Amino acid sequence: MKKQILLTFATCLGFYASMAQNSKYVINGVISGNYNADKVYLISEEFINGPQKTIDSSLVNQGRFKFEGQTPEYSVIHFIKSADSTSRTNLTPVFLEPGNINVTVSAEHFYHNASVTGTANNLLLTQYSALVKNVMDSVLLATSIDWTINGRDDKKEQVEFPRRTKLINKRNLDIQREMVSRYNNQVFAPFMIYWEMRRDLPPSDLTALYNQLDPKLSSHPYTILLKDFISASSFAVGNQMPDFSLPNHEGKEVKWNEFKGKYVLIDFWASWCGPCLREMPNIVKLYEECKDKNFEIIGITVDDNKDKWLKAIKENNMTWTQLGDMKAWDSHIVKLCNVSAVPYTVLIDPTGKVIALDLRGEELIKKVKELVTKK
Repeated sequence: MKKQILLTFATCLGFYASMAQNSKYVINGVISGNYNADKVYLISEEFINGPQKTIDSSLVNQGRFKFEGQTPEYSVIHFIKSADSTSRTNLTPVFLEPGNINVTVSAEHFYHNASVTGTANNLLLTQYSALVKNVMDSVLLATSIDWTINGRDDKKEQVEFPRRTKLINKRNLDIQREMVSRYNNQVFAPFMIYWEMRRDLPPSDLTALYNQLDPKLSSHPYTILLKDFISASSFAVGNQMPDFSLPNHEGKEVKWNEFKGKYVLIDFWASWCGPCLREMPNIVKLYEECKDKNFEIIGITVDDNKDKWLKAIKENNMTWTQLGDMKAWDSHIVKLCNVSAVPYTVLIDPTGKVIALDLRGEELIKKVKELVTKK
């Protein structure tokens, strides 16, 4: 049944795609219920889950609003944001792409049960939400029936809850795989892989999905994010450290290959990170004891505030090379090294091979001293 729905849906997509004759978008919105504000906002996102900014606003008149303008170079997710402080969810995702986009939301929920139709990728996103909701509803209904007939057993529920969760995740993953495969020429495909699937699949599966994408999507930001994530997911002991360059605290560009030939510790940290600063005396001690023994440290920050970064460097006596582009978690090397939390360390041998990850404290000091004192 699900395949039949998707096949019918594919025919509809061809019709809607043919309607997009130019690069203009028009969003016609309807809000049901009691909306306690006179505006809605159109929000852009720098990257998935990245910084957001307001790019437009629209007056709400009798529950209706409208946005129109030129589409950006790439069709990416934007959001329509509620200005009503009583809204329980206040963002509706919308692919900003050429054509007429129809948005229906409730004043209470701008996310749950929202409908966005009229263009290919918005239809796909709405269809995906409907299929996922059906999975959840069917599992909850089965649970309700079971409790009604057999009664709720708390001991049994300790087994049943993980089983239901696993079942929901499997069914959702099946939906995601099929939609990505069927609509691999739409922006929805790399978005879905990166947004929903990347944490649930090994790098080999993600690579197979990536290879299914239409080549015309190769330069799309979502495809690039996905490619970088796959590369980062494969980052492990035994890998060669990827090439990179970053500005130092004085703004001078520093290249990684300048340090090859030595043992190098890359220390990912941030001025706002308490554990990083508590670990810093160990790094200072290590540097003082080993800096003249074919050993270097490179500090890479995930800060986005240069003044706070520079202040922390000075206050913590961090005299080794410090690099940072103030892009925080969006820094390219942070992604390539699969850094998801700080402090985090990468230890590299003179050939550029990664030999240890996330060493700290006395364990880190002992390991480096063993390496640099080898004959």
